[in-house]
Amino acid sequence: MQGVSESDIHSIQRTVEVCDQAGARRVRRAFRYGVGACVMFAFSLWFAEGYLRFDKSETQYRMALTMQEASARPILRTVVKRDSASEVPNAKYVEALAAVEEEDGILKTYEQACKLNPRDQFLLINYGCRLYMEGRYADARDRFHEAGLLPPPNSLPRYLEAAATLAGMGPGGDVSDVVALVARANSTGDPMVYPKPLWHPTLPLHGQWYAKTRRDIVNRCLAPLYRMEADIALRAQKDIDAGKPENWDGWLEALLPLGERLVGTAANAAENVGSNQAMAGIKLQADVLQLRDTLAENANSPRRFEDRIALLRAAGDEISSFENSRDPKIAEHEQILSRPLKLVFETLSALFLVFFILVVLGRVFSAAYKDTKSLPGHWSSEVAGWIAPTLWFALLMACLALRNPGTASGAIEAVALLWWIVMGATALYALSYPLIQMKRCCAVLVPPPVDAKGRGRVRQVLRRIGWYLGMLRRVNGLFLGGFLCVLALWMLVFRLVSGLYPFQLALLTTGLEKEEIDLVRIIQQMLSK
Repeated sequence: MQGVSESDIHSIQRTVEVCDQAGARRVRRAFRYGVGACVMFAFSLWFAEGYLRFDKSETQYRMALTMQEASARPILRTVVKRDSASEVPNAKYVEALAAVEEEDGILKTYEQACKLNPRDQFLLINYGCRLYMEGRYADARDRFHEAGLLPPPNSLPRYLEAAATLAGMGPGGDVSDVVALVARANSTGDPMVYPKPLWHPTLPLHGQWYAKTRRDIVNRCLAPLYRMEADIALRAQKDIDAGKPENWDGWLEALLPLGERLVGTAANAAENVGSNQAMAGIKLQADVLQLRDTLAENANSPRRFEDRIALLRAAGDEISSFENSRDPKIAEHEQILSRPLKLVFETLSALFLVFFILVVLGRVFSAAYKDTKSLPGHWSSEVAGWIAPTLWFALLMACLALRNPGTASGAIEAVALLWWIVMGATALYALSYPLIQMKRCCAVLVPPPVDAKGRGRVRQVLRRIGWYLGMLRRVNGLFLGGFLCVLALWMLVFRLVSGLYPFQLALLTTGLEKEEIDLVRIIQQMLSK
């Protein structure tokens, strides 16, 4: 080609190679579609599992089980209203609503649930406890009596029936009838089985929320027993002070098996033991033995139970110490679980904010932005585009491995420190990348000319700023897309490993179930000596 030098030919070839607009557009679109596919795949799985797996009523019921009462109440009301139009209404929806209903509607809703399922022992126990709390002791006694006749074998409703009978007697009632009911419950040998929380089979039977719900139910069942023990102790003390001990030693002795059953033995299933029950049993035994020693002392007999009372009180101190540490331990574990979520939120917010600002600035430097769209990426951007997401994913996997209770908070903070080191290195590379590209593509990125009088210099500076911002936007988009892919993959892996998503903190946070059961087993062994 005449009139064209070799350097000109090289420059033309360089320009054609760099300014492959169609190829650059295809690469950008492929990257965006890939990122969108990853995010949509993760979102679709979560949405399908949470909202399409079951029918609408079951989905809303499952959702409401993990909500606070004020949030769950309107959802369950809607579920009950919709389900009532079916041929066979589901009693569990009505019972779930009764558990969170407002005070003036609780008993009415429980009554409705019992009509739908009159042979559910645990439903009758819960209904009876609500009646007891409202002061309707005769109705509560009837519900407890009905529950005691239904399977499975369970001594709890019989003890609750005795408590409701005593509460309805008034101050002058005959305690012998109550003691007879307690003795009859003792003689059955049946275990004490507490109502289980209403739960969905797809939700894990562990975690803070399940443990809290279970403990609330247990406390509701223990309240009548606490009051029965306090009323009997008060009556006994009054008669002892009046010099009329009568049959109190035998009556008090009949209460001891109740305390022992509350504490339980090694033969009891783990689901029927707990620190609340054990504390109630320890208190009942200690109070009863103290009264029996007082009776013996008034009869000029030696005190027989001082050592046993001291042992019971020591066991009670162990449980009290555990309960005092419960909330701090749960809060520490929740902080460990929430730390990666905070890192993800802060990183995603920063990347989106920078991207948004660069998009807005692109409107100002639109001509310069167009110049940079057709430029191919530097090889270092491909390396950084793989290394940064890989490190992010590795650190999120480390957080997944450190999610268990008992993990030192220092370990998760070390992961957080490494995270921000990676973020800092990513930011430094992103800021330097446009300079590398501008130098590499100088044959294409030609600034406007400057005349002899220096006019056009401002346009040159503005064009260079626009090129810098355009390339910065591209590398920021690269990291943002990579991070979104990592986030989607992490959520899926977390779901496969733990059965939950990382944002389900109420279900992931420990309820200290294992620690509680281990403590009660130690207490049982201690008191069996």
